[in-house]
Amino acid sequence: MGGPLHSLAGQPLTHTSVPALTNWLTDIKYVREQAQEAIKRAQDLTKKGGNHFTPYHVRDKVWLDTKNLTATHPTAKLALKHYSSLLITGVISHVSYWLALPQRWCIC
Repeated sequence: MGGPLHSLAGQPLTHTSVPALTNWLTDIKYVREQAQEAIKRAQDLTKKGGNHFTPYHVRDKVWLDTKNLTATHPTAKLALKHYSSLLITGVISHVSYWLALPQRWCIC
């Protein structure tokens, strides 16, 4: 059995003698075409220039996300979300970098 747009004979409904249903089918077809065009446009944009990543260089200053760091704050809610102005001292890969951390930080 087909979905709601299939007749009892199993064929898709393309036309009918009921004007409201014909209008509804036309509207559904138009919306589907618009959605497919939007998806196609989004895919083309992603292929062309969707990657806006620019690698950092030595001596650039960056923010460090604290998502995977443990801190001494009593709760995660009170902890900082980011640390700022950390200097890149070396490049490990295009997404990994050595940072100059403050002396008081303990990496254990």
